[in-house]
Amino acid sequence: MTPEVGLAPTALTTNSFTRTGYTFVGGTTAANGSGTSYADDATYSIAAKVTFYAQWKILTTASVFKSSSSARFGSENTVMFWVAVLPSKGIFGPSGDTAVVHVGTASCVTTTLILGLGGCTIGANALPVGGRYAVSADSSLSGSNSIYTLHFTVLKASQTISFASLANTRLGKSPLTMSANSSSALAVTFTTTTPGVCTSGGVDGTTVTLLKPGTCTVVASQIGNGTYSSATPVSRSFTVSREPCSPTRHRKADECPEFDRGNVPAVASHTAMPPSG
Repeated sequence: MTPEVGLAPTALTTNSFTRTGYTFVGGTTAANGSGTSYADDATYSIAAKVTFYAQWKILTTASVFKSSSSARFGSENTVMFWVAVLPSKGIFGPSGDTAVVHVGTASCVTTTLILGLGGCTIGANALPVGGRYAVSADSSLSGSNSIYTLHFTVLKASQTISFASLANTRLGKSPLTMSANSSSALAVTFTTTTPGVCTSGGVDGTTVTLLKPGTCTVVASQIGNGTYSSATPVSRSFTVSREPCSPTRHRKADECPEFDRGNVPAVASHTAMPPSG
């Protein structure tokens, strides 16, 4: 380039210098970079002879890595995203810089790079359940962008059911009301696997009707939704027994069979007599 001369405000000549492994970012009036900086083609008011020193930025590329290719919803922050910012010339990347990792619509800023390396995590609920979110990285200070793109998947969150044991009961206690909770706070539904002894009905099957003595098994379930996967069903069994035999309450053989075998308990009776005299 030829020296530029002028006495009036003058647009600086477009840079034509090149430097392998670097990109030109502008000029400065001090060799150590502490002077006034001017961009390429900027207007400079010339008041005296001045020398402009070229400012260069090393060319780098950013590679992004991840500790896992997926995470369950609510646990996205357990996955670490690492960035390696490496120069096109040399071995070690810049220190003191940071990089930004983009995961779908979420992002995070890495720790301060040490020799071009840094990492970060996104928020626990940063992304909805979905698959193949693009993962990339860039570092504005070192002027680098990802040389390739990864993908990340958010899986449905798991859930569990809390269903306490059921106490044995008598037939006359029917109906029973079931209660259970899911860790997702979604409603739990109830069914029975012993329809000859008990059945479920009402809202979400919470009402269990006892039909006859035997073992009643109730199953608590939660099928999940767009955010939570289905929970493992939990079964609870209990014994349904007869009410104590009584000739005034039990008239059928299946209610109290011993009455049909002639084993009806004796009932004391007497006849009132008028007083003598």
